[in-house]
Formats: sequence, C-alpha cells, structure tokens
Amino acid sequence: MEKVRLITWLIILMMLIGLSLIKFSPIDLFYSSQTVQKYYSSENYEQALEYVNRRIELFPRDSELFSEKGYILTEIGKPQKALEALNHALAINPSLDPALNNKSFVLFQLGRFEEALIYARQSIEIKPNKEAEYINLGNILSAMDRNQEALTYYEMALLIDPTNSHALYGKGKSHYYLDDLEEALAFFHKYNKLVPNDIDVLWYLVYTNDHMGRLDAALQVLNQILESDQTEAEAYYYKASLLFELNEEKKALAVYDAMIERFPEETSGYYGKSRSLIRMGKIEEGFNLLEEASQLETITGK
Repeated sequence: MEKVRLITWLIILMMLIGLSLIKFSPIDLFYSSQTVQKYYSSENYEQALEYVNRRIELFPRDSELFSEKGYILTEIGKPQKALEALNHALAINPSLDPALNNKSFVLFQLGRFEEALIYARQSIEIKPNKEAEYINLGNILSAMDRNQEALTYYEMALLIDPTNSHALYGKGKSHYYLDDLEEALAFFHKYNKLVPNDIDVLWYLVYTNDHMGRLDAALQVLNQILESDQTEAEAYYYKASLLFELNEEKKALAVYDAMIERFPEETSGYYGKSRSLIRMGKIEEGFNLLEEASQLETITGK
C-alpha cells in the first residue's frame, strides 16, 4: 500500500515538474511482477533473470530488484551469486524482509547455519505475522539438531496457518528426531492428507511405523511408495525385509526376486535374499546366491 501511494505521488510530481521518471526515482515503478510470475510458473528462471537484470540496469538503486535477483539465482542453483545480490539489496535497504529471509535461506543452503539464524530472526522481527519466516527459522534449528527449539517456531507458524504443509512436515520431522513417534506420526499423516504421495514423507511414515513396531502399517506405506515410484530399489528391499519379519517368507522371496529382476546391478537384493534363504534353512542355495552377490559387487563396485 505504501509503495502504491509513493508511486502515485511520484507520478503526480513528475507531471508537475516535468522530470523523467527513470532519472528521478530509485524505484522501478514499471517493474512487472506478473511477467516474472509467468516465468516462474513455467520454471523459466533464466528468462526471469534476464528481465530483472534489464530492470536493474535502469534502476540500480532498487533494493527489491536485487532481492528478486537473489531469489532467482537461488532457484537456479547459484547460491554464492545469490548472496552477492541479496547483500546488495540489504546494503540499499537493511530492513527489506524478502532479502533477509532469502539471505537466511541461502546461508542455510551453504551450511552456514549460525549466520542463517541471525537473518531469520531479523526477518521475524520485521514480519512477525508471516508463517514462512517461522518455518525458515525452524528448518535451520532442525538442521542444527536443535529440534526442541525448532518445534516452537513450527508451532508459531501453525498458529498463523494451521494447514501450512511445510510447518506440519517440519513439526513431524522434529518430533521424529526427538523420538516422539506418536506425535511425529500424527503430523506426517496431516501433511500426507494435504500433499498426498510425497515420497519423502512416505518414507518418514515407513520409518516411524517400523520404529513403533507397526510393521503392517509400514508395509502399507511401502506399497504406496512402490505404486507411485517403482524406481525405488530401497522400497523393494525394505518391503521384503518387513515381510520376512512378519513370517511371510514366500512373499519376501518374491519381492527380492522382483528387485533382482528390476535392479540386476543392486547387490542388496542378492544379499537380502541369500540371508533369507539361509534363515529358512536353505543353506546351500543361500550361500550360492551370496557368492553370486560377492562376485557382482567386485564387478560393479556396489
């Protein structure tokens, strides 16, 4: 709203005194966020960057343009260059919230967690009613194994928006690493209802159910993973292992066979099947397969 008022007054002033808008204003009044969003929606970040760079040439004192540039560079995997652009934005406007938040995120990506915390906290001070800032801080603390503290910030984000999927996921992870498995399970399920078939959270559901001894539930989630992505070799291995624990030996062997057929260079399938055969009393068959796996490992290095 303040920027709109400023634009209106500047235009009136330009008309009154006849000055060039570009020469007079450090702010790009004709920057098109719609153009940039169009590029973002098609994941065409290079063109978005070209557009923003052209605007920066005309308005080299517009902090928001440099902040946008930093965001784009982050998205295309250039964190160091993103940091330069964000530093430039903050040199012009030290309290620019998007730049503070994006700088915190870039530092987080670079593993500079302590520095990331500083900028995340500054961002919250400026915008205490935005859940994204609290989630960002929670993610940083979680990466530092400070999950109890992280929970506080995910909870604050959920007070603002109880259905924020990122906060639900973060809270689930923090509870998981704190061994609060019942709580972790509840939040992973809430997230899964909002974002079905997210492979990462499905795996957390597998691990959580497994650690709680809920093997049948873990097995159901593994089936979901395999239904949505049959390239997950680990899912076959895990499923076969669980089936064996559930005394479903024949089914376990069938899954190992399917894994070996689909991933013939993955030695874990051979090792898993050989161990199962030996435990079933099929010693010779198991050792033959174990030898085959060992030879394959020598060839493939896997």
